[in-house]
Amino acid sequence: MMISSDNTLTLTSPHPILALDIGTKSCGLAKTDALGITRAPVKTLFFKGLHDLEPFVRALCQFLKDEEIKTLVVGLPLNRDKEEGHQAKHVRTVLRTITNFWQKNFSENFPTLHFIDETGSTQKSWQILETMQTKRSKREDVIDAMSALVILNEFLDG
Repeated sequence: MMISSDNTLTLTSPHPILALDIGTKSCGLAKTDALGITRAPVKTLFFKGLHDLEPFVRALCQFLKDEEIKTLVVGLPLNRDKEEGHQAKHVRTVLRTITNFWQKNFSENFPTLHFIDETGSTQKSWQILETMQTKRSKREDVIDAMSALVILNEFLDG
């Protein structure tokens, strides 16, 4: 698959697309199937903060490799004025750690990166889960992966 600058999807060779919702201590994952037809939340990976990213980074990079991810969509939280603030800097720091680990440990090219404004993705996820009548206790377990799905959908649907 190839995505042009206007987010048009062109089938080149089938590979899933992965979206990330990187938070302060967790990262939600959502992906397409290899043909880009289905989209689903996958899981949430946890970390203790910037001081202890290694287990998270190792697990994510292995997932990228195992799933043959060639396109990575990352939600970037922007301020109301559409500028990058503290949270966006945190996302970029985590992502820099991920790409550095990848370059040191894998021979393949790192997936092509796309950033999308993730403003409101968590609120949309809560609304979706409420509409689905998901129990409140279960919502906490899946909110990050659902937010990644919202990011993925917004990227693919424009």
